Amino acid sequence: MTQPPTVHIFETSIRVMIVCSERVIRAALRALIDGQPGTKVIAEIETLDAAYAAIMSDRPDVTLLDPDQYNGEDVADLLQVGMTTTRIILLTGSPNSTSIAAALENGAVGLVLKQQAPEILNKAITKVHAGELWLDRAATARLLAELSRPSPVRPVDPEAERTAQLTKREREVTALVGDGLRNSQIANRLCISEVTVRNHLTAIFRKLELSNRFQLVIYAFQHGLAVLPTQPRAAATLSPQVDYQKKSS
Repeated sequence: MTQPPTVHIFETSIRVMIVCSERVIRAALRALIDGQPGTKVIAEIETLDAAYAAIMSDRPDVTLLDPDQYNGEDVADLLQVGMTTTRIILLTGSPNSTSIAAALENGAVGLVLKQQAPEILNKAITKVHAGELWLDRAATARLLAELSRPSPVRPVDPEAERTAQLTKREREVTALVGDGLRNSQIANRLCISEVTVRNHLTAIFRKLELSNRFQLVIYAFQHGLAVLPTQPRAAATLSPQVDYQKKSS
């Protein structure tokens, strides 16, 4: 008896919205994303006002935002509004330490450079949808270098009162997070359980008024709670994972 041919059906698990002012770029991104099994573009948006409305109504899993042609303050507003509804990746051609830090503070969870290979973007969408953070390694290196630059006049740290609330153990956990250790590794290093590590992190986030692990890393470097590495790791594993990517050749 002849067996019927096997049909492979991919369920669209990742619904992607593209926000970009340039029609040609939107079309190219749609072709790239729709050509990848498991991802589907549900909307192409030209203006930030329309993007806000679409995010609220369509609730995409991932929003790919090209910030290069928009006002920075308007981009920040969209990030803050959309961060609770969708996972936002910035696709930019000219990153700098200021824009990266601002984007992370305002809710972006991914950063991809336009000059990178197309497969990097597809991987970033998949990783971000899975709850991870995706950052370009070179751009992150510039951010860390900026944070480590000494200031000619060091004013009183306005965050001193917050950092003073941290217990000795919470400071140890913060330092190890800054070193790129996962919860299981921190637990092994400090001879405590992973549940205890998570409890410490919850307390740290509350005391420092931070919302994610990468913000904690940046905060720790800024305020002397962690030692800045001389070189960023190629794939520092954080939880949620921060995936540092090398620039494609």
